[in-house]
Amino acid sequence: FARTAPVGAGARGPALPLSIVVWLLALGAMASAAMTTKSGASLACASWPLCNDALIPDLSDPAIRLNLSHRLLAAGVGFGALALLAACRDQPRLRALAGWVLALVVGEIALGALVVIWQVPIAAAVLHQAAGVLVFGLLSLLMWRCSETAPAHRKNLARVRLSGA
Repeated sequence: FARTAPVGAGARGPALPLSIVVWLLALGAMASAAMTTKSGASLACASWPLCNDALIPDLSDPAIRLNLSHRLLAAGVGFGALALLAACRDQPRLRALAGWVLALVVGEIALGALVVIWQVPIAAAVLHQAAGVLVFGLLSLLMWRCSETAPAHRKNLARVRLSGA
């Protein structure tokens, strides 16, 4: 016989796989941010939104490649957060959290721009890093809630497999 999902449970569509992809992009952005900072490449791209006033900068410089990779990963997180909001539009609990993720990502990108424009003042750099950690934490929570609201038949199938039946 078929079971139906409890009210509010049935996350359908791409919300869970998309949240995993955006989470991985955010992890990559955080790792590239750490490498950019520790390698001294924070101002290798000394303008924003372009890198050294060029759409495609001189990629022979490893510091520019590292800085640009951080920007591209951050852009991926931004577009991914927008896609997550669209994917969660029919699920109020997830939609609210996805909205907060998108708002924080926009704020995080703005802080990153200020770090470049103001040439890395410590207060802006600390806020940029703190916002990045907050975005990652909220994405982790969103991913967990997406998995928590998977269709009931998948959860029941997993229980059957675990019980050996």
